[in-house]
Amino acid sequence: MAIDVDPCENFYEYSCGNWKEHNQLSPSEPEKSPFKNLEKNKNLVLINIVESWKTANDTTRQKAYSYYESCMDDNSDADSRGKDALLKLIKDLGNTSFLGDAAATTADVRYSLNSIFNEYFLSAFINIESNIFNRTKNQIGILAKRPLLGLNNTVTRSMYLQLIKSTLVSLGSSINEHALLNKINKMIDLEFELAELMLKTIEKWPDQGAHLNRLEIESKYDFFNWMDILDSSFALAGVSIRDKEQIFVDKPNYYKKLNDHLKQVDPDVVRNYIVWQGIFQTMEWSTSEIRNFFLLFNFAMYSESSELHWVSCLENIKKNSRLSYVLAVDYINHYDFNTLKTKEREIKSIVKIIKETFEEKIEQSTWLDIEDSKLILEKLKDLKYASSIPEHFGNESHFEKLLENVTLSSSLFFNNNIELNKVNKLDHFKLLHSSDHFYEHEIRHNILFNSIYILPEQLFTPYYDTTRSFSLKFGGIGFAIAYEMGHGFREAGLLVDNKGKIGYWISWEATKILENFPECFNETHSLKLSNLQKMADSITLDIAFKAYKKYVKNHKETLHYPGINMTHDQIFFLGFSQTFCSYDYKETIINHKPTGFSANMFHRIQSSLSNSDAFGKAYKCKKGSKMNAVKKCQLW
Repeated sequence: MAIDVDPCENFYEYSCGNWKEHNQLSPSEPEKSPFKNLEKNKNLVLINIVESWKTANDTTRQKAYSYYESCMDDNSDADSRGKDALLKLIKDLGNTSFLGDAAATTADVRYSLNSIFNEYFLSAFINIESNIFNRTKNQIGILAKRPLLGLNNTVTRSMYLQLIKSTLVSLGSSINEHALLNKINKMIDLEFELAELMLKTIEKWPDQGAHLNRLEIESKYDFFNWMDILDSSFALAGVSIRDKEQIFVDKPNYYKKLNDHLKQVDPDVVRNYIVWQGIFQTMEWSTSEIRNFFLLFNFAMYSESSELHWVSCLENIKKNSRLSYVLAVDYINHYDFNTLKTKEREIKSIVKIIKETFEEKIEQSTWLDIEDSKLILEKLKDLKYASSIPEHFGNESHFEKLLENVTLSSSLFFNNNIELNKVNKLDHFKLLHSSDHFYEHEIRHNILFNSIYILPEQLFTPYYDTTRSFSLKFGGIGFAIAYEMGHGFREAGLLVDNKGKIGYWISWEATKILENFPECFNETHSLKLSNLQKMADSITLDIAFKAYKKYVKNHKETLHYPGINMTHDQIFFLGFSQTFCSYDYKETIINHKPTGFSANMFHRIQSSLSNSDAFGKAYKCKKGSKMNAVKKCQLW
């Protein structure tokens, strides 16, 4: 805290100022926040677990360690193997003309699509999934693969072009520069057109998804011949697609426009685009030079700094469902299963009180009619808290079979990732027509299951600590839970009812109010945040605070902090704010001016608190002061 700062003028500085003084940045650590510190500490624990696999007696952990070894292998031989694997991918996708091959192969577009999906288990234009789109059983899903946005910006386009050119030259492209740039520019033009097409289609009319059968897909999207690809994909998993199979298509209008648009595009440009998609998705697995191109591009585009190599390898383990399960089991054992179960019991009570508070807010709303209120309350009552402990935890037989039929080498990182891609995809495809699903990896609201998931590592500071007062618990993890709960009633949550059925589930009038409410924030608060973000934070903060007040009616605060002359209401808002403390230097190619704090987090705190009557009352801020807006936006 910076107690010399007026909390009614700048609460971010009041709550986080002293924190910044004790968390100085360094070139190797350009960003700091409580979440970054939590992640850093967690990674130190995780890497020790991974290193322990080296001497493990079981084959599951031995294979997992081989994967880690292949990632850490950065000598010249590893680069050579990575380059050869990437060149093979280009050849297998049927278009080596990108490299200036005199005997270039240029396969049919459908051949290239089938190869990228069913040989490498990557994607182009769409993603194919088997998931639970109706809450009862797994279905096939055709989901939009978002093109790179922002290519209308000259700097962004230039950086993207440089990434593609540098990568192809590194792979040995012998095409003269003029011809190579011509190929690349045409491909970037196509990606820009796809992005514009997606944005315009979604703007013009809501694409809420549709269930189509085989004949409908074949007639609507004839350019792609998706059914041949789907048949081949699921056949690899030993699953047959029924003639009357209902396939979920998330953006049917976009796909129709895309289908018709690609018929007008030079097939060579489409093939080049498919090949580039294959390269782009595997760059991190190839050579150190190409990996660095990718990291530099990400840093320039998104201010994502490059990580230490071992951290990058650890992240790759986390991304893989089987490897991350091995890691999760050992991580839970590290923290003691019984301790986590004790924490979960208190978390369940917090979830329960937040649900009840949310329900009371709905019942008190004057703009909802009886039927809409009933539907929203049904969805809230149906919301569940899902355990942070993975399914099958403690089942040795399940653990032993995790990597039983998976071949992992200590020296072939590219191949290892393709192998795991394949296994993960087939795992999902095998679940077609069943009701099983996979372990979640973060605090989040699963829209289709209407469930809140919280992982073991999120049961620690800054989110949660058993030794803290209830005011800090509700300001931290209470806010996070309420925020995720709110996803059920904004954006995609407006398209999925309490049974997981996709489509608008409340009246059009109520839907439009929920969709248009963020416009209330146009006249007030920070212009640096989207109105949707302001709305989400403000509503969540209000519910979390009221849940806290409801909780302490029956569970009196017994914990006090000697030397801190603050009420627990004030401590609640302090705890909320301090989870957002952040300090960084985001120096990018686009903007070379470093900033001394995370502007987004600053504005999230300022905007949400200035919209809170409870905050103004707790800190006795005058109406019209920076932290107590005269006009406030209230929904529930």
